[in-house]
Amino acid sequence: MNDGVSPTTNRREVFRVPVYQGMKVSCLLLLSGQSHVVKVMNIGLTGISVRVPHSVSRAFPAGTSLQVHLHLKRSRQHDLSVVVDGIVRRNSDGNLGIAMPLHRKNNEIHPPDVYRLVVMELQRDFNHRRRSAF
Repeated sequence: MNDGVSPTTNRREVFRVPVYQGMKVSCLLLLSGQSHVVKVMNIGLTGISVRVPHSVSRAFPAGTSLQVHLHLKRSRQHDLSVVVDGIVRRNSDGNLGIAMPLHRKNNEIHPPDVYRLVVMELQRDFNHRRRSAF
């Protein structure tokens, strides 16, 4: 169905936080008993965009179910770590768009508390960096 919207249009309902070098988040994709270190590009309450090494990119076609393990190092408090289920929605030359469909209940967004804290911490860091740049 053509609704007049380009297929490349961003249809996200929530803000995605850009993740820059120096932000203390790491991510592993867990698939078929193997873990793959990936680079987080951006993150939101309903999904994450990551970059996988080209050598393993083909292991993640659209529709692949996997687990996303996020770890956030914090200087003043205990680190945060969470594992959530995800589905690859897009793989464009190793740039993966991963949705977290279980974060939705009755058309509302309900991510696990620790996942929400990770996103909030990264958003604070992002906002602090933006203010410091001016």
